[in-house]
Amino acid sequence: MKLTKKEIALRRKVLPYGAYIGPDGTETLFDRSYAPIIARDANGNNLQRAHGWITHTKQIWFYDDSCSPHHSSAANTAAYQRCLEALNAFIKGESLKPYVYSEN
Repeated sequence: MKLTKKEIALRRKVLPYGAYIGPDGTETLFDRSYAPIIARDANGNNLQRAHGWITHTKQIWFYDDSCSPHHSSAANTAAYQRCLEALNAFIKGESLKPYVYSEN
């Protein structure tokens, strides 16, 4: 599917690219620019807007550039769906494990 520049910019900002996992288990979703989007505590509660530097011990990603949900010529629909489902699970306080594409 071919995307417009506007749609690409929106997806890069809104869709989570991955999550920072803090030393206390706090999870913070970040966008494609690694800017924090939203955070929750280790129990999946206390949802709040995130900003600034996020101290973390681990990172997970929902896609990489080989399967980008916002590539201009061929957006990967599976990655797009995975990002939407990860965001939904995050908001509901559910595990992100089913949506992890890679981690370190």
